[in-house]
Amino acid sequence: TRAEWAWAAAEFRRRTCDRLLASVVALVDPANTYIDVDVEIGSDTVIEPGCVIKGTSVIGQAAHIKANCTIDSSRIHDEVVIGPSAHLRPGTHLMEGVRIGNFVEVKNSVLGPGVKADHLSYIGDADVGAGSSFGCGSIVVNYDGIAKHRTTVGKGVFIGCNANLIAPVNLEDR
Repeated sequence: TRAEWAWAAAEFRRRTCDRLLASVVALVDPANTYIDVDVEIGSDTVIEPGCVIKGTSVIGQAAHIKANCTIDSSRIHDEVVIGPSAHLRPGTHLMEGVRIGNFVEVKNSVLGPGVKADHLSYIGDADVGAGSSFGCGSIVVNYDGIAKHRTTVGKGVFIGCNANLIAPVNLEDR
């Protein structure tokens, strides 16, 4: 029944949280954290309440996943900070030291070391170089109504607030 399925899923989540806690992952509120059994999380990572981490997601060491984030089939390196209320969709790859802030959505993108998108942005189908920064409200417009296109952002690029990068576009370094 649906009730039995729900109780079985809750038990698997509880066991997953127990396994992660034993491997030195800090779950602030395990009862309100939903992590699929196949997710891998490195030691010294902190996960706050309300997070849903699913699929084939891999999170490195010393990451901080703030409250109410959704992470689906994404790869996150060490010392990454995400959230609160961020959404990482499948195919997201965040390298070391990336900072994704509140209400930022990332899909099918690779963000190089130290990239920052602190709030209210969308990054879809993009390759972003190390140290680049997205201002508030910046959007990578990846869909033209028919097909999706990729955007390339070089190293050390500053994208100001309310900027729309209409793919395909290539921004050179700095």
